[in-house]
Amino acid sequence: MKKKLLLLAVTLLCSSWVGADSITSLIGDIDGFGFSSTTGLNSFSGDPADTNGNGILEPGEFLPDLNGDGRYDPASPSKDLFNNQEAGDPSFTDIGLGINPILTLDFSYILPTGHTITSASFHIVMGDSSFAQRNSHIISLEGVSTGEIVASSSTGDGNILETIVNFDSFFFAALADGNAQVTISYDNTDDVAIDYALLQLETTVPEPSSLGLLLLAFLGVILQRNLIINEAT
Repeated sequence: MKKKLLLLAVTLLCSSWVGADSITSLIGDIDGFGFSSTTGLNSFSGDPADTNGNGILEPGEFLPDLNGDGRYDPASPSKDLFNNQEAGDPSFTDIGLGINPILTLDFSYILPTGHTITSASFHIVMGDSSFAQRNSHIISLEGVSTGEIVASSSTGDGNILETIVNFDSFFFAALADGNAQVTISYDNTDDVAIDYALLQLETTVPEPSSLGLLLLAFLGVILQRNLIINEAT
């Protein structure tokens, strides 16, 4: 009986994978493209660019029509381009980037020993990147195309969208070293602005089963009891 209990406890300890963890690496700040206030900022339609009035420009809202000509058009003579960068900001966030940029984003993070990646996704919040569905962007990881060619839908000129790319498990090995380089190539884009980008990893880690620990403890009590009895006799 004791041998059976010991075998069951050891089996449960060795076969249980119940721990989970989430790892996030952020480039830039979640600060609404660096606009310190959204008061008085209107979209191409003349309505508030900050549609929900919470003081930050977010996906589903709009980059502002700064020159008031009824469109977000960085190529117009007076331009709607902006530069809200502060010290420490990456060179490509909180600023109008111009036509068809190619961006390289270097993420760093710590993957704890023993953790196994189970899913990975790339998120980027952009403005005016897909007006009238005319634009696409190709995502690569460590120089290898992910196969994702994203042409996002639009709600109007200067619209702000979040693009999410879920990486295939083929890429998990490349992510295991704690460094990831993501490249974005834009096509047919008159301008694009980026608020932030992030890499999200979900992992599992082996943890001892509670039932296995209880069985080992119970077995220890039995063995100790038998030892006391044997010494007494």
